[in-house]
Amino acid sequence: MEVITQQVELVLAGTLESLDRAAVKAQLRIEMSCSDACDLSVTFTEGSVNVEATAIIVATDMQAVARVTAAVRGLVTSSPAALSDKLGVRVQTVVQQVKTEQRLRSIIVAPPPPAPPTIPPLPAHPSNTTESTDMGSSESGAIVGAIVGGIAGVGLVIGGGLMMFRRRLNAKVVPLPKTAVSAT
Repeated sequence: MEVITQQVELVLAGTLESLDRAAVKAQLRIEMSCSDACDLSVTFTEGSVNVEATAIIVATDMQAVARVTAAVRGLVTSSPAALSDKLGVRVQTVVQQVKTEQRLRSIIVAPPPPAPPTIPPLPAHPSNTTESTDMGSSESGAIVGAIVGGIAGVGLVIGGGLMMFRRRLNAKVVPLPKTAVSAT
């Protein structure tokens, strides 16, 4: 797919730590008219705060290309004070040059997800055959078995804990025999 990029460079006052990057990117998106057919990439680096904003527009969407191009030209011709008001941060420098590039961009399309497994339909009128009653009793038997097994397991854990507690309580401490120390 053919795309056109428009790149703007700014220098902001402050530090990277104190800068609300998400807010600056959101304001740049608005000021660059980068909406539906536009992908905005913003890079922040040290040295005051260097900002490189790149709008990537699909070349076949001529309205988006014209809209972003006009907005970017307006942005770089703005004074730092006017741009500071628009972005909500102090702009020290606006690089007056816009880098424009037309290039091919590959798009990877993921395959569609597999279809969900099909579930056989239930009979419209359940019959009173031995199959249906056996199936119902085996399900209830499994549920009852799981409940009884769970209760028995909890009982075993509690019983084992009590037994260990009693052993510790009943343990007798045997004092060590005292040995005589002889002086030589």
